[in-house]
Amino acid sequence: MPVLAALVLLSGCVSFSGSSEGGGPAASDRRTEVTIDASAPTTETVLIADPVENAFTVEVPAGWDSVAYLSSEGSVRQQVVTSVSPDGRTVLFVGDPKMPNYWDPDRANEITRQFAEWLELMQLQYYYPADLYFPDYTIEKFGALPDFEMLSTTDAPELVQQLQQEFVNAGLGAPETHAVRVRFSYSTDDGTPMQGLIVGMTINGGDFWQASVQGLSTDRTVEEYETMLA
Repeated sequence: MPVLAALVLLSGCVSFSGSSEGGGPAASDRRTEVTIDASAPTTETVLIADPVENAFTVEVPAGWDSVAYLSSEGSVRQQVVTSVSPDGRTVLFVGDPKMPNYWDPDRANEITRQFAEWLELMQLQYYYPADLYFPDYTIEKFGALPDFEMLSTTDAPELVQQLQQEFVNAGLGAPETHAVRVRFSYSTDDGTPMQGLIVGMTINGGDFWQASVQGLSTDRTVEEYETMLA
């Protein structure tokens, strides 16, 4: 779901009725209606797999419309996951099939330069830390949406620490890493106000560097759904 366009559909709420027992003469006619918000944040997940190459599996929200696939060009591969709530008003995504891998121009050899010319997903570019990369990324991807507005960009040091610890646990050196949260807002075509969140990370490997992204869009609040990206 690299595009955070709002999918404003009919509500997906489910309701059921039941009768209560005992009480006065009209007890059998009394009914209590309980509404279950099927699009509310949930911790219940199901496991799905990349249906084409079966390259990876991922847990996604139970009851949501989800898809996972591997986007590849040459040796550049991106795992992409999209989940849409039952009411169509909240979208979660991991990965962007159009996000390149980057090589430092000063360290690229002739073969690397040729591949950068041939492949869209390989570019020669100096390292951009996340706090510079993802505000521009957000504007480029979503800036044309109605009433688009950038709200904030904040560092995410806990994500940096987590990733670097994973490298250390694997017996590798911790790479230079930066992570941010970018908040923005926009409106749907019918004027519904929406909130958006980009969680972005850049990892500098020296000769080459990578950017990774996940995020969400909702007509509720970002805070309600951000934990579902973890």
